[in-house]
Amino acid sequence: MISSGVGINTKYFSFLSIFLSIVFLLTTIYFYFLLNINDSLMDPDLYYHLAVAKIYSEYGKVEILTWGHDWLFKNSFGDTHLLFHQVLRLQNWIPVKLIISILVALSVVVFLWIHKLKTTSQIIGFTLLFLFGSYGFTGRFLFAKGLLLFLPLFFLYYYFWKKQSNKILFLLAFISVWSYPLSPLIIVFSTIDLFVTFFLSKKKNLLWRPFSYSLFGFLSGLIFHPSFPNQFKIFYIEWVLQIFQPDGLEKIAEWASPDTQLFLISFVVILIIGIIHFKDSDKNLAFLFFIGLIASYTTTKSIEWTVPIGFLWIASSEKFRANLDLPFSKQMFLPIALIGTSLLGSGVYEQLKSQNNGKREYASFLCRKLAIDNNIWLNWDKFQEFVYECPNKIYTFGLNPLYSFANDKERYSLIQKFWHKPMEDNSNIPIYLGYNTAIIFPESESREILNHMIKNPAWELKYIFNHAFVFLNKANPDTNQKKEMKIINKNFNLPNNIGN
Repeated sequence: MISSGVGINTKYFSFLSIFLSIVFLLTTIYFYFLLNINDSLMDPDLYYHLAVAKIYSEYGKVEILTWGHDWLFKNSFGDTHLLFHQVLRLQNWIPVKLIISILVALSVVVFLWIHKLKTTSQIIGFTLLFLFGSYGFTGRFLFAKGLLLFLPLFFLYYYFWKKQSNKILFLLAFISVWSYPLSPLIIVFSTIDLFVTFFLSKKKNLLWRPFSYSLFGFLSGLIFHPSFPNQFKIFYIEWVLQIFQPDGLEKIAEWASPDTQLFLISFVVILIIGIIHFKDSDKNLAFLFFIGLIASYTTTKSIEWTVPIGFLWIASSEKFRANLDLPFSKQMFLPIALIGTSLLGSGVYEQLKSQNNGKREYASFLCRKLAIDNNIWLNWDKFQEFVYECPNKIYTFGLNPLYSFANDKERYSLIQKFWHKPMEDNSNIPIYLGYNTAIIFPESESREILNHMIKNPAWELKYIFNHAFVFLNKANPDTNQKKEMKIINKNFNLPNNIGN
């Protein structure tokens, strides 16, 4: 055990460096192992980000994305994951799963570093808290988004905010805008800490100066953005329309309310530890955490920022650190950590059972079969894998229905009508909107939609590949295709009642 004191800075630095290096290595290996169990642990959005990174590598900048016929990026692209896309340019030299694992390990190490831990038991305890304290949060990490870069920036911001290092705060606030749409969390945290301190402290001007530097850095990062001026519209969508969603918009899974099980296993460990050590913890962080807890009950997306605030809240307790140094027989934290580990394991198991990652196989096959000028009618949740495998084709839209809604509300409403009113025959909508090819996945979408497409004489069923049904518009034939319909997988059985 290393204790604090005068004259041991070199020894302490050596101790911390060694243990942080070990944690970094083990965390990288652990997450790399998890990601290699099954690709379904990663969010499909990663394929979109990889495709964008390829464009950056080839052209140096991205001004438009032509992959979507019905989304706003076809005219102007605002990059909310700018730094993440730059890091993903390394995919040509480093395996993507290793990049993700390294970024996760970086967040863990920064979290440990900012708390200046002095014993091995504290380092182990804080690491276990971060990795196994919340299943929902670990799942967000495995999704592989710009959160992987924003989080270490936020942890550093928290550290230098306490030190009131104004120039560093400006820089971190500036960079955070380029990392992930969650960057306003920096201003929210600073505002809460500023006003609570202002009303409780006798030094009334204590935090105004660092707050001013932070706000100026945030606004500078927003204005002096490489996507200028397109970033203003996309950040408005992410920060305003995403929260105050307009009527008629489909709500995506991460913005829907989590089920009770996900909510509980995301926060039970934090709540138990936090309440036990509430007395000497940072009350400002506790206040922000409980705001996030309420928000997370209404939208799953809030888990990704509420849990890190919860970790910081717990870590602010000196009593929690002291408890970590107790003998094993008197430990309170380790049993709780075991609960978190078991919850994480069960969650990963359920994720592996529920996910199916076969869409890249379909996309790769169709790249070879369809002509370059195909406008492909495809459900938006399958967009990401297709643009990664077939970036030379045009689809409807992807990632978020808001990107289509903000482009053209009327066209979006027709797209939504096709997919969400399967009992109606809307099979002419893709033709009306200018699409000459349609791909239907009846197992995840609707057999009724498939029936309507087959019955419509304007559509020709051209391919059946596993569970993907590919239709070509007869009025706008694909000259590169042969006339006969092919069933690529001979063992495939057509669903019941097709064509009846």
